[in-house]
Amino acid sequence: MSNNSIFDYQLNILASEIEKIGNIILHFDHISFRIKGLAATAWAIIIGWGAQAGKVKLIVVSIPVLLVLWLLDAQFKSYQKRSMARMAYIEEFINNIGKFKNNGLKEAFQKQTFGQFIIHDPIGRWSYRTDKEFMKNYKSLIKFWRCFWTKEICIFFLTLFICSILAIVLVGRHIIF
Repeated sequence: MSNNSIFDYQLNILASEIEKIGNIILHFDHISFRIKGLAATAWAIIIGWGAQAGKVKLIVVSIPVLLVLWLLDAQFKSYQKRSMARMAYIEEFINNIGKFKNNGLKEAFQKQTFGQFIIHDPIGRWSYRTDKEFMKNYKSLIKFWRCFWTKEICIFFLTLFICSILAIVLVGRHIIF
């Protein structure tokens, strides 16, 4: 097999990896959407039942339920961020920026080889093992507590928590029954 055909094959794999990573990211967005839907539904049922029965203890149950679903959503966000880190790495390579300023895709085409750039690594497992700079960014990005406080997750769950506390206060004072 000639170097050109190997390069063309790797180029096709890289293109399919980009598509695969996009699908992985979208898949985790769908999981997050379903978790939030489940959280909103469970929350509404618990709050409604507790308010109708006039029982604060029932409403308090909404808090651990929300916490468990928040933790679950953060865990899946951490998984998603692995692929997002790899996509950012590929984007640097393709655009010849960052660490790939002098050895990115442009040079790969000129030399007809990808050199040390790992081809097909959708969750960054091999890039993580071979590139210390990538490893540092990767570790920071996928940290569970960082994902837990991600804006699109924490705003949703904090809003429901605040509403639960308001419901507890209102039902406790017999304002809602």
